[in-house]
Amino acid sequence: MKLILKIFFSSLFLSFLLAIPRGGAITIFSITGFYLSSIVGFIVLGIWSIFCIHKYKTLLKPRNIIIIIFLGVSIIELVFRVRNFSSTIISFPNLIIWWLGILSGYVVTFISNKIFRMSFIMIIFVTAYLLSVPGYKMFIHYLNFGTFTGVTYEKVAYPIQFQTSQGDEVTFSSSNHAYLILDFWNTYCGVCYQDFPKVQDLYDEIKTDQQFSLYSVHCYMGDKGEDFETGQHILTSRNYTFPALSLSIKNEMLDSLGVKYYPTVLLLDSCNNIIFKGDIKSVTNKIQEIKLIKNK
Repeated sequence: MKLILKIFFSSLFLSFLLAIPRGGAITIFSITGFYLSSIVGFIVLGIWSIFCIHKYKTLLKPRNIIIIIFLGVSIIELVFRVRNFSSTIISFPNLIIWWLGILSGYVVTFISNKIFRMSFIMIIFVTAYLLSVPGYKMFIHYLNFGTFTGVTYEKVAYPIQFQTSQGDEVTFSSSNHAYLILDFWNTYCGVCYQDFPKVQDLYDEIKTDQQFSLYSVHCYMGDKGEDFETGQHILTSRNYTFPALSLSIKNEMLDSLGVKYYPTVLLLDSCNNIIFKGDIKSVTNKIQEIKLIKNK
């Protein structure tokens, strides 16, 4: 019983340590947050599983050792997730990747051939990276924007209407543009402010290109004393020159456009179809792709 508790609480302690990088305070080779926690957790728990099996296999069956490690790593996480599943779903793949690390460590102990063992280890490391970084990014992109890659096709059947900083109404119909870029943000979104320089760079690049139009859309909060002028004041005070429009954050149009996360950047074609949805970096890459195709 003492050995079981030792493995269990050691695994539990490891899970607490491996959860620390989720906050983004640690960066290794430009990998941070959930991505770092996932890939480091996969490796560490795989090694921990191999260590425990080799050390205690004469006292406990390897299968039972792995079950104890699974319970130690998972019990607090699962209890918390059952009670708060919707708010913790973003980190759920992180736990699944940890489980795969434990399982991989278990499998490695049964491969006696050195070549097969090394080949398996190489495969699982590559798989761990793909799941932990590009795969996880696609998952988070889906949670935020409803699409894994940004590519989508959503018809907007009605004119899109916003307010200018003077309170006038401006309408975008299917005849207004070839490609329309809309950057939705709000006053209390820190990421939005971090992305403004990228929005400015994109605007400076395309402002003379008649194929593209870019507008910032400030989603103001009337209950906090904001109105259609607030967004323009914020941008002007920071010396940004891209055009600003506004919309109440309670306006039903945001739901119709699928804007649930800030910032959200939409790319619409000339028929008012939303053809791409994501952040300013991914939309910029999509625009570069469109330009390359048009220039061929």
